[in-house]
Amino acid sequence: EALRDTMGIRVEMKEIGQQAIAFREWCNKAVAEEAAMQSYIQRLERHYDEAVQILGKPSEYLPESPSEDMPNPQELVADLEDFLRRQSKGQ
Repeated sequence: EALRDTMGIRVEMKEIGQQAIAFREWCNKAVAEEAAMQSYIQRLERHYDEAVQILGKPSEYLPESPSEDMPNPQELVADLEDFLRRQSKGQ
């Protein structure tokens, strides 16, 4: 409604909602097929939970230095790229 009211742009929220659900399902499938990604997400969730426990509220930032048990971001990107290539080839 805000876009429509301020800019005159009509947005179909039902379609956006359906696309969001499809994207979430796609992400869940990608993560389910990659053990490294599952491990990374579990660590992120654990760090988030620890931050909430310490701060008493959700943190809006990440620590300045990554934890030693966090995987190399380049390796994660490479894994995701491999997954996307396999998906595009229908494997």
